[in-house]
Amino acid sequence: MLGSLYNGWVQLAGDFPPSVNNTDDPSKIKPFESPSCYGVDCTKDGYLKTGTIPSSVNAVVTTKTVHGVARLWYYNRLWNFSGMVLTFGAPDYDDFYYAQAMGKLKAYANIITILPCFNTDVVVITATGSHMVQQTVDARGWYEFAEFLQDFYTDSSTKAVIMNATPYVANTRGVFSYDGQKINEWTRPVRYSLGSFQDVAIAADYTRRFIIGTAKFAIDTEKNKLFDYGTAGFLFTSKTLMGEGGRPFEFDNVGFQIEHADGANGTIEWQVKVEDGDWVDQDDIECIAGEQGSQSFIQVPVIGVNTACHKMTVRLTSLSSNIYIRDINVCVRGLAQEAYSE
Repeated sequence: MLGSLYNGWVQLAGDFPPSVNNTDDPSKIKPFESPSCYGVDCTKDGYLKTGTIPSSVNAVVTTKTVHGVARLWYYNRLWNFSGMVLTFGAPDYDDFYYAQAMGKLKAYANIITILPCFNTDVVVITATGSHMVQQTVDARGWYEFAEFLQDFYTDSSTKAVIMNATPYVANTRGVFSYDGQKINEWTRPVRYSLGSFQDVAIAADYTRRFIIGTAKFAIDTEKNKLFDYGTAGFLFTSKTLMGEGGRPFEFDNVGFQIEHADGANGTIEWQVKVEDGDWVDQDDIECIAGEQGSQSFIQVPVIGVNTACHKMTVRLTSLSSNIYIRDINVCVRGLAQEAYSE
């Protein structure tokens, strides 16, 4: 039995800014996801526009030089590490180092860095995994390694950061965080083609809750979106529009809901692909400015392709910096809205 067929406008892309996802089926991804996208503004909620990587800062770390050694000051204690050994001093002493209890713990490998997390703990990071020292606010100093996180590792202190009391690391497999219960893979949408999202120094935009990979990427940890800045230029590729069950449909016009940032005109350069064919250039869209901040819907015909197809995709190759796109729509006929069965 055949499902319902739809005639009219359907949303192809929206809920911007767009996020890279080259792992999942491009016909199944969300409207804001893109199999190939770079050079967008990740800070402009609700819009697709050009932009550059946000700035970031390193975490403020308090150190105390005691006995000629610069030591970290976490949870009212002095901490230091050398090779595989982590040492910690008695509480409240910041001008003299007193070992408390054993005063040290030995890791499985050379320690890369240690970071305070979850407001009570310390994560000890090595190139083969990480140890957790829990409840370091306990004044008695009876500490031990609580667990070993083999999948949470990095090879440089510049590739580890704390944000919102949560530790993050970057390595050759992507970007990961640990929430106290499990390890989260932030780069899962690009897992099999990491591109820019791997093995670079990371810092944080603490105001926006972004993890910033030096000159390469940004990750919005609140909205779980990935942004590529390691690839030069600008590109946005929509999800693939395909009817349920692979049923063919027809389309003609593509519509762009846009907003002008100023009183100047702008241009959208774009392409269309049907089935698994080549990208076909479309006529440039001239966005004529009205009043500043005015919105308009631009409807344009598709040329040079067979508009009766099983699937289609739109790609933007150039976008004027003063043009903001809210969403992209396609006018269809006979698009299957649900799977059909015999």
